[in-house]
Amino acid sequence: APVHSFPGNKMSLYDMSGNVWELTCSLWRDKFDGSEQRCDDEKDTALRVVRGGSWGDDTVSARSSARRYVNPDDRNASVGFRVLCWSPIE
Repeated sequence: APVHSFPGNKMSLYDMSGNVWELTCSLWRDKFDGSEQRCDDEKDTALRVVRGGSWGDDTVSARSSARRYVNPDDRNASVGFRVLCWSPIE
């Protein structure tokens, strides 16, 4: 779909759901405890958090609160990152 085809979310961000699981810099914890709000720079192969669902997932997974884990060495095609270009609305 073309950019801005759908309304922005509550933070006025567009086109954030779907396409790829977003790789984060947070370590995976089985139970969400808030530590995912901080980056971890460990260089090992500890499991990392991915969020947001990909084009091949169901609607429950295609939301920002959906979370899974991935091994950083895994080259899964549905895991990526998002590029954000900030431009204040005038």
